[in-house]
Amino acid sequence: MVRLHPICRWKILVVFLTLLLAISCSQSKDRTRAGALARGQQYYRNGDFRSAEIQFEKAIQTDAGFGEGWLWLGRAQERLGNTKSALDALKEAVTLMPGQDLPLVELGNFLLVGYVANPRHPADLYKQISAIADQLLGKNADSFEGTKFRGFLTTTENDPAIAVSLLSKANRLKPGDAGVVTVLFESLIRSGQKEQAETIALDFLRQRPNYGPLYTMLSQYYLQSGRKADAEEILKRKAERNPKNGLYRVELARFYSRGGQTAQAQAVLDAMTGDSKNFPQGYVDAGDYYLESRNWQEARREYALGAQNDQKSGTIYLKRLMRVALAMNDRPSAEQLVEQILKQQPDDRDAEAARADLEMASTDPSKISLAIAEFKKLVDEAPGNSG
Repeated sequence: MVRLHPICRWKILVVFLTLLLAISCSQSKDRTRAGALARGQQYYRNGDFRSAEIQFEKAIQTDAGFGEGWLWLGRAQERLGNTKSALDALKEAVTLMPGQDLPLVELGNFLLVGYVANPRHPADLYKQISAIADQLLGKNADSFEGTKFRGFLTTTENDPAIAVSLLSKANRLKPGDAGVVTVLFESLIRSGQKEQAETIALDFLRQRPNYGPLYTMLSQYYLQSGRKADAEEILKRKAERNPKNGLYRVELARFYSRGGQTAQAQAVLDAMTGDSKNFPQGYVDAGDYYLESRNWQEARREYALGAQNDQKSGTIYLKRLMRVALAMNDRPSAEQLVEQILKQQPDDRDAEAARADLEMASTDPSKISLAIAEFKKLVDEAPGNSG
């Protein structure tokens, strides 16, 4: 039996302990990273995106090369409206997760929102989305996301026939995707295939009766085609199939009002405000309807009724009444409402800004000085202010 020199035995023991320590540290690091990711995902599912962001950042601090952590961080930052940070995080996820479709798809969808929302359709976004589509389709010619990206891009190239072909394929690959059906409907209309567009939209709404945008688009199509009765019917169906959505009632009332049917519009609003169980914010929605049409008196009446009937939401109605008073240049009422709001919520930024506006309009130099100080405070406290 070979006996090792004591020094050799110590060297082997040191190497063994070092490896054991490295494995232990690695396992501890993995547990920390996984725990932060799991907590972040739970916060994300619960809609607490700020807490989710913090947990995902902790996961990345534990392991900067953790692609899944960057992916979830991008999702959270997108929901928080941090566009630049979300874009950077998603791009980092793509880099750290090579060959995986999910981060590419997430980045493509993120870029597509900005591309479609911008009427100028920036060329740099087009190139980035197109490159992602090419990667996905290069791996799989029947990639739903790749086909969808290519179809959406084609709709901005004034070639509705190709757009219809691509979007129809995407709809076959994954039936029932709301975004694809919506853009396919528009492309079919533009290509003159109006009956097919209507059929696809109605079929989709039978399966997804809560998808509001398509009802509105159908209503507009019917009006443009001289089919007023069908336009009314589709908006009524939208309200009936979504019995607790007050904004859909407001849309129907607005339709009646534009057609000179004021009695029908009022009946729709009255039915909503008279049903507090299904429409707890009914007076807000009705007041906003009148506020939009600059009917200050009716807006004030609805908000005042809401404040009387829903005292738990009193501040919401006070703030709406303040907006009406400012629009009517009713300074005494506006000042009184501002003070009421600040008494209930001392740090309410809308009320603070309104108070500063009222003070600035004064001829009293001391009030103007107070207004300037108030505006400076609001600017200093504004989110994202770097000083």
